[in-house]
Amino acid sequence: MESGYFPKYRGFAWKALFLAQAGADPNDSRVEALGEYLLSHSFNPELNTFDVPLKLSEGYDVDFLMPCFIGNMVWTLCRLGFSDRAEVRKGFDWLVRYQRYDDGCWMTPTVFPYRGRRERCWGSHTCYWGITKLLRAMTIVPEGYWTCESKDAKRKAVDFVILHRLLWSSHDPSKPVAQKNTRPQRLTTPLTYYDDAIEITSTLLSLGVENDSIEDAVDYVLSKRNERGRWICENTPGPLDANFGFKGQESKWITFRAIKMLKLAGRIS
Repeated sequence: MESGYFPKYRGFAWKALFLAQAGADPNDSRVEALGEYLLSHSFNPELNTFDVPLKLSEGYDVDFLMPCFIGNMVWTLCRLGFSDRAEVRKGFDWLVRYQRYDDGCWMTPTVFPYRGRRERCWGSHTCYWGITKLLRAMTIVPEGYWTCESKDAKRKAVDFVILHRLLWSSHDPSKPVAQKNTRPQRLTTPLTYYDDAIEITSTLLSLGVENDSIEDAVDYVLSKRNERGRWICENTPGPLDANFGFKGQESKWITFRAIKMLKLAGRIS
């Protein structure tokens, strides 16, 4: 079974994610067909969640359970009109059950779904993007998804992001929470497995979270506005099948997202 994760940024799972970000019409027959294809190829009924089979030279390794991918698939499918499907609900519930919130003080076990020292996403320090993607999914899931367990997961995830002041390392406050191209300080389009400052801030605002670190993040995004009142594309993943923006140039996409964030923050009417 292929998940659509590969080729990276060009597989059908990425196409669905980008279409959801672009506001594709859920009633479009092409979008409906893509959603059905995504459900039939990315969801593993044995594991009750979305997975990425990794093929090594000797054949398939374990089904790789990536929290960022699972969160992206839940958000994407809800956005494309599939929130009533059992697969989407199961994927969400799986994340709620297994998501970790450890900040460098956890010995990764070897019991499912963790893989000890071989683990890439569930190591001794929780992957920040797994948590931001779970929270993003929480901005769109239906009321029926909210259980005592999911509400507790929301509280833990929010606390984890606030611990990092949305954008910064909790162990060294002068450093970004992630390094190189994935650092959230770089405004990015389109969003892939990591989020930028606009998206993380918008997610917490959409969930009704109030904290001084959110206001600081809003100020950070505002500081990047140019003299024309617009924002520059600072990062774009690739290769892509279509351009979403060019580094160093004004971006309508990022400017639109920044304005939406400012409205959520009550900074503009």
